[in-house]
Amino acid sequence: MKNARLIAAYVSLVGLPALALIGVLRTGGRLTAPPFIGGAWTVESDMKALAAIPCAGAVIHGQAPVLAISQSGGYLYAGLGDPADTSLAGSVEGREIAIRISNTTAVAAGLCRADNPVMLTAKLERDKDTATLIGEITAAGCADCRPVTFRASRKTAAATPQVRP
Repeated sequence: MKNARLIAAYVSLVGLPALALIGVLRTGGRLTAPPFIGGAWTVESDMKALAAIPCAGAVIHGQAPVLAISQSGGYLYAGLGDPADTSLAGSVEGREIAIRISNTTAVAAGLCRADNPVMLTAKLERDKDTATLIGEITAAGCADCRPVTFRASRKTAAATPQVRP
């Protein structure tokens, strides 16, 4: 009787957690992480056309920005140089990214509306030493604003030589 209780305790305390662990590992084995796009991206675009979009013009200030992206899984947070005013939040799914750009100063000044954001959409392309985002910036709810194409690039980690002390 005592042996039966020990075996039952062993099975419940060791066997069941081991089966649960195997199930979790099998389920997790099918998951794929989104591509890493974090880092500083150099943006190339027609800055005059971009400045013509009211909300984007308030963010860009007429010069080619550096897009700094932080990533947590499929969620993105980005900055363009005036983090106090500009909020860039988005997502990555597969090789497609979408970032919503909102500028509190531009909204307060009436240059744009909070419910009609500027959207940055792009597709990620990679080669041996460079990652490139190719896409467009559009203004929702702005009939006079034409989409502006852009290209942003950054060197990948493989392109950066590692210095060892």
